[in-house]
Amino acid sequence: MDEVAKVMSMKRVCIFVVIVAVLVSCQTKRAAQTDVLAVKLDNLTGMEERRVKWIEMREFLWTHWVAKKRANLLLTSVSKEGRTTHAEYRIVLLSGLLMLKVTFVRDRISHQEQVIPEPDGGYEAYIVERVLSKNPRGVGEDAKATMLAGDAVVPPADYWLRFKGWGDTVITYF
Repeated sequence: MDEVAKVMSMKRVCIFVVIVAVLVSCQTKRAAQTDVLAVKLDNLTGMEERRVKWIEMREFLWTHWVAKKRANLLLTSVSKEGRTTHAEYRIVLLSGLLMLKVTFVRDRISHQEQVIPEPDGGYEAYIVERVLSKNPRGVGEDAKATMLAGDAVVPPADYWLRFKGWGDTVITYF
């Protein structure tokens, strides 16, 4: 009877190992299907380098949006005062629907000098458009920005992304 118990126990261990291997494999495949771009901007980043990074981020988001591919843009910004903000721009597919989910987390320093991440809002965009404009920000909602066709070949330095929520409401320009 002792031998039967050992065999049964060994079978259970083998089944458990196989299940864990399958789950890890599925998780790895899912993670592999999501492209990630990590960018850091701080006061040591020069203006030209900053401009190039924004162009790279815009192109990354746009190419994944039109290809309907999952993507994560992780942007870490450090102000000249040293305050750190982490922004995640995540393109997700929900039953064939594309969504850009944006979350912000700001680091707070405790009185014991510990970094405490604090959620600081976010939004969901369901429409991402390219607009031809030098700088659509700061000129109001009535800004004259030319919307580009989805298949128009335009360098990312020449366009901005416009994020919209439900009801065609403009959330922001990126």
